Amino acid sequence: MMFFWFVFILHLTISQDIISPYIFSDCKHLILPVRCQCYHSGHESQLRCLKSELHSLPKLPNNMRWNALDFSFNYITSVDNYVFADIYVEKINLNSNYIRRIEITAFEQIKNLKQLFI
Repeated sequence: MMFFWFVFILHLTISQDIISPYIFSDCKHLILPVRCQCYHSGHESQLRCLKSELHSLPKLPNNMRWNALDFSFNYITSVDNYVFADIYVEKINLNSNYIRRIEITAFEQIKNLKQLFI
């Protein structure tokens, strides 16, 4: 009987991890611009690319969960279509850039966006 409960609990734990479509970025397998820094601690993930001399936004992998993405103080001039598609993020900071154009669908398909700074 004890073996049955162990298998049942193990199955529930694995199933919940597989069912969740968004995973927190653990920063291990991400290819990022040189001056960007990724921070991961428990259920907190942040990507900080401030003052990184970026001229465009990097494409992030789909189905990633972020608490914050910071692209402030760069040379970004546009926010292209679906650049943040299929990611889960609460806060995006694009302050202090040279943004002249934001495409209509730039922020479509973002999950859980609560704060946007431009």
